[in-house]
Amino acid sequence: MHTLRPEHPPTTSPIILYEEQLSGTIQQVADPERIAAVARRHARIAQRTGDFMDTHYAYNSTGLNMEAVREFTSNKGWTTDPLYLTDCNGEELDAVLEKNGVSYLTPDEGAGLCASGIGLVIAHRNTEHEQQYGPLITEEVAIHELAHSAYRNRTTYYIAYRNGEISADTVRLGYRENIVNTDPAKDHVQKKGAFIEEGIVDEQRAHYAQLHDPRRIDPDRQIAYSKTHTDIKIPVRYTPLPINESAGGYPLLFIPSLASYALSILSSLDPELESCYEQSRFNTDAISETYTRFDSLRPGLARELRDLQYDEDDFAEGLRIAQDVAREHGFDRST
Repeated sequence: MHTLRPEHPPTTSPIILYEEQLSGTIQQVADPERIAAVARRHARIAQRTGDFMDTHYAYNSTGLNMEAVREFTSNKGWTTDPLYLTDCNGEELDAVLEKNGVSYLTPDEGAGLCASGIGLVIAHRNTEHEQQYGPLITEEVAIHELAHSAYRNRTTYYIAYRNGEISADTVRLGYRENIVNTDPAKDHVQKKGAFIEEGIVDEQRAHYAQLHDPRRIDPDRQIAYSKTHTDIKIPVRYTPLPINESAGGYPLLFIPSLASYALSILSSLDPELESCYEQSRFNTDAISETYTRFDSLRPGLARELRDLQYDEDDFAEGLRIAQDVAREHGFDRST
């Protein structure tokens, strides 16, 4: 059975409740009874979702080295939400869940998902990718998502909509922040810090990959990032390689790798950042210290990186910012 259940389930997190008003605005609700009622309702939905996942996706680990995944997370001292391995992508899984009357997940076109509002982690098994890159590719996705989930200092927020739906997520998941807006002219949730959070957890994926594919250890080998950003090259440790490179095929590239490489550049300028990155799974002080150290490298750097949104162009810009900072300190990290 592949499901990675924590030995000590997370304690109940603090809760913040927002409700949609007749005007369409979102307002925070302070009534303890109302908060408790919405929390109970969402807990039932989350339980049904977990039960469904247990029934349909609890034994989908054939061919994977889940013992290695367990050992890695244990050595890191992580306590994570349970991991499920599905045979469909995020949009398909969302449709399956909705059809069966359980909580919907925000469709995710990526390879995995950390659904912190529900308390589970998903890695999508892509048969084509596993045939080309080996089962390690799925294990890497699992490590990436579990690293998100390892962040324990959570406050959950709910948005209760007038149509009966409940949106649930965490105010903070590591460096990622979800800021709820009450202004109807803005999106209900503004996201900050994705660049830094994705970079932190993708470095863990790279560390895991290097333990199981010696080709990823080569410090001199770099891979051209993509057709749209041909000027960018990233170290091979971030790029899953075809099982048989001589037979053709291309390295697989993930957007978070851009952020991870950028953070490694910054930590080469300030080695204490490495400790901050590791400790960020366990306490918010490490996150605050990260931002302070960023600003010591360049005033305003923390805000520059925190404001980047989760898309390829913004992440490529984040890498260029890190490379610029390195040049300001007398190092060229552009290649």
